[in-house]
Amino acid sequence: MARDLLLAHNEYNRRVYQYLHAEALAGRGVLVPMTEYYRPTDDHEPIVALKVYVLSPFIDERDVELLVSKVLEARRHVSDQRPLAGRHV
Repeated sequence: MARDLLLAHNEYNRRVYQYLHAEALAGRGVLVPMTEYYRPTDDHEPIVALKVYVLSPFIDERDVELLVSKVLEARRHVSDQRPLAGRHV
């Protein structure tokens, strides 16, 4: 059961990434990288994750607000799609 939930979360993260990536390429957002192997679980399953590093000294509050608003938009978009393997994430 825990593995099924992990797989559903991994797929959810991939869908959020795909939406963010498409929006960034269309000039409507920021590019957020994704890793297929953030770290393994105790059962050696990979955890998919989005990676955001805010390291530039030129970043301001408006940039961070854009990032957060695009992630929330992506979550809404993904949630409006069909459920993942019968589960809501």
